[in-house]
Amino acid sequence: MNIIRLILILSIILVFSIIGIYILIYKGIPYDINNTIRFEIIKSLLGIISISVIGGVISAILKSYERSREQSNLRVQAKIDFMKKTDELYRTIKSSRRKLIANGIKALNPPLLILIDQKQIQIYLKEMEIVNGIQLEFEGMSVSLKNHKLFNYPKEVLENIEKMEKYLRKLLKESEDKFTMLKEKESIDIDILPILKDFTSEERNSDFQNKFPNSYHKIISHLS
Repeated sequence: MNIIRLILILSIILVFSIIGIYILIYKGIPYDINNTIRFEIIKSLLGIISISVIGGVISAILKSYERSREQSNLRVQAKIDFMKKTDELYRTIKSSRRKLIANGIKALNPPLLILIDQKQIQIYLKEMEIVNGIQLEFEGMSVSLKNHKLFNYPKEVLENIEKMEKYLRKLLKESEDKFTMLKEKESIDIDILPILKDFTSEERNSDFQNKFPNSYHKIISHLS
């Protein structure tokens, strides 16, 4: 039986028992010699009241436990979904990065003059469209973490989500600022796109490594 329905039934029984006792005390029962019947009925009603009260308390405790368990399950599921989404977005960015590198859109070490032709520029702009969608996803996750009470995660989770989102925003802004030139030029020097150079860099101390893979692993560690 539904706990709320049980509490309602017990409440109704309690109310009618109290009314019954009130009637018996103040009006009595006709032809009841020495009030024997009245006292027995009152005693029985008091027993019913005791059972109703105890049953109501137990039902309330069970309802509270049930609500707590539901909230706990929701938090666990929310955490799993959040981790899956973070992982999916992270891997999508890694895929875009690898595609750029595979098409020669990267700086060399030691530094050399690297020209990117129009075909490579189109690949770069197409990947930035993907990055734009991912950046918006991270932005939405950041807002949810700030405003949704269900997300009771360590503050480091929000901090690292914001680091990832801000890095992608800088990467996008660079492509937006240079968009007209990128469309007009036959080829460009990759040095005019320093954030793209950093994004495709394989150096361990690059800003991308600090703001993206490192942040991702910190998020997962805080939620595991």
